[in-house]
Amino acid sequence: MADPKKILVIRRDNIGDLLCTTPLIRVLRDRYPKVRIDVLVNSYNEGVVRNNPDINHVYFYTKGKHREAGENYWCVLWRRIRLFVELRQAAYDAVYVPGDKALARLGYLLKWLSPQQVFAEPEEGFSADMHEVERCCGLLVPPLDSKPPKMHLVPDPASIEAAHHALVGQAWYQPGMRIIGIHISARKVRQRWPVDRFARLMKELHAQHGCAFVLLWSPGDENNPMHPGDDQKAAELLSQLDGVPVLPFPTASLASLFGVLTLPDLVVCADGGAMHVAAALDKPLVCLFGNSDVRRWYPWGVEHRVIQPVSLDVGDISWEQVFEAAQITLNY
Repeated sequence: MADPKKILVIRRDNIGDLLCTTPLIRVLRDRYPKVRIDVLVNSYNEGVVRNNPDINHVYFYTKGKHREAGENYWCVLWRRIRLFVELRQAAYDAVYVPGDKALARLGYLLKWLSPQQVFAEPEEGFSADMHEVERCCGLLVPPLDSKPPKMHLVPDPASIEAAHHALVGQAWYQPGMRIIGIHISARKVRQRWPVDRFARLMKELHAQHGCAFVLLWSPGDENNPMHPGDDQKAAELLSQLDGVPVLPFPTASLASLFGVLTLPDLVVCADGGAMHVAAALDKPLVCLFGNSDVRRWYPWGVEHRVIQPVSLDVGDISWEQVFEAAQITLNY
């Protein structure tokens, strides 16, 4: 098989899905150092690959559900049509479409692009024991003869600097303090841990080990039907943390999330996009899993402890379990 001249990788899913695709892109770059490698993503996850040095160009479009307030649907659709025309004119000879049933969902687009080769998950699927990173790299021909590399994420330097400035500006901050990132937001209901247990965990880690914290959450009102946030949950938690050194840091953008997650020595969070971001930044993790498949979605390539109750509801995880996992991970 002749080497391709132009490669397109399509991944239009969530943040974690796209991060799990970055090892595939890294392997493609290693195999084809001089080939043009582009990606097609959506406006929601585009920040994941914005600074990726393995990629020549990032195409992205806006899904209908991700439209900004007041943004006209027909304008969004027209931009998408223009994008698809541009992609066809690029004349890709190899297209990779990782993800479950991606081939079926993208059939119309692949016919339009008309590449010489399409690499997609087989109809019978992959083994249930495979991680999503391994599934993505399972599209490679010839197959990868080693473990896939780590995920790759390059935060914007300005976001890193802003997060660092916010931390060192705290009156309680001292160089060398052990910083723990606590992310309280979770999209799925059964991935949400109660406020009182977050509070007890943080109090005990501070009392016994002198830890300080960066508290992260998705900003906004919990009753917003389009973009529910956790401002109320964060305020309730902070009200229970008198005397505990905490930097509150709502992450209004992906860039701010990437920047602030460079700070902690350990991250505690539920399974989700933030977990994969922390793993891509090489942060040790304690992960709370509800009704998600641990085999497929555990943090790839980093030290981690996963806690998943039999009920598949993180509400059944005690603060003591998380405290013990945090101590082990921090080597206390």
